[in-house]
Amino acid sequence: MLLGLATGDRIGLGVVAGIFIVFAVTSALLIPRYRPDFPGRAGLRLFILATLILFVSMMGAVNVFGQEEEGDEAAHAEGSGGEAAPRGETTGGQEKEPRPGGARRTVEVAGSEFEFELPGKSLSAGDYTFKLENTGQAAHDLVLEGPGLDDAATPLVDPGQTGSVDVTLASGTYKLYCSVPGHEEAGMKLELEIS
Repeated sequence: MLLGLATGDRIGLGVVAGIFIVFAVTSALLIPRYRPDFPGRAGLRLFILATLILFVSMMGAVNVFGQEEEGDEAAHAEGSGGEAAPRGETTGGQEKEPRPGGARRTVEVAGSEFEFELPGKSLSAGDYTFKLENTGQAAHDLVLEGPGLDDAATPLVDPGQTGSVDVTLASGTYKLYCSVPGHEEAGMKLELEIS
């Protein structure tokens, strides 16, 4: 679990864990050595309160620092629970690097004459499957262009059918469009911001 955390999260979790450990060792081993009656009747309530506060702080730190960064993409993308493509395998025109935990998020895209509908216009960087559902009367595809992408596109999707493309998105602006002649010019295009 610790290897999957960001450096700042590791430091925060380490600091809180260190404080908890120092308190536990001090109160269990060091103080009783010099004060055998510790915590005594007078200090028992304070000791119990301090123990509870530190325990709750530690559990809170695990919840806060131990979570994966999800940001806004949770509101815009639906987790598919799928796995990333194995190292060296190409999907959507680019080589895939395995993600820690193997999670790939799915973005549902509806395409019709002549527009695309996405759940949002911004996502976080990461691995995605763009799933195009053709809700129109003509065949459409979905092409993604931007940083690190080369020939990332769904196959041509007939009306009522779906197609998908797996991509790894880095920070930047991506252009999404339909490559069927005349469709992009008719309005089947949009920009997507990746943070």
